[in-house]
Amino acid sequence: MFADIKIRYKMMVVPIIVLTIYLFSFVFIFQPDIAQVEVFRKNCFIQLHAWLPIMSIWWIAMFMNNYCIEGLKELLKIYSSNRIFFAQKISCVFVYVLYIIVVFVIVNQKLDFGMMTLLQIILETIAIDGIFLIVFFMTKNIGAAMLVVVVYSVYLNFFDIYRYLDVISIFPTWEEEVYAVTKKIYRCMGVFAVSIPFWIIPVKSK
Repeated sequence: MFADIKIRYKMMVVPIIVLTIYLFSFVFIFQPDIAQVEVFRKNCFIQLHAWLPIMSIWWIAMFMNNYCIEGLKELLKIYSSNRIFFAQKISCVFVYVLYIIVVFVIVNQKLDFGMMTLLQIILETIAIDGIFLIVFFMTKNIGAAMLVVVVYSVYLNFFDIYRYLDVISIFPTWEEEVYAVTKKIYRCMGVFAVSIPFWIIPVKSK
């Protein structure tokens, strides 16, 4: 039992270490020319919005192997208890939000994005978790839920250059005005509101 718990928490911590190293390397190692400072800040802005919210779903997924399809049990090897309760999900998000705040405060020393960006990222994280839980309960499949979230976030942040899918996006762009950012915040809150029942429902073992 203790060995399983130890493995589970290693699987939770290692991706966070990798993400932290990646973000800090991206922000602090590269020193842009004066002419490229704005482009650099924009790229860092996209990286923070793309990767910080995504990683939060991994922590919740660590508890969900008893509800996924057989093939994914072997693939993911997630160790969990038999039931997932509301408090467990919330504790994962709470601890991860603390991690986001620490990372952002450090990164913000160089980039000076402001507290609105931090608020956006936290709300995006909660919304992304909500999307993950909705898809998970609809499909009973951890892999499908993770894939939907990753494709959604990566595409909207990196590939939807002309904002064709902006109507379903919770992520602000570098060029958006205040009213557009506020609209995205309300959209995050709406996604969370829809997902509330899926935070409360316990996951029963097969």
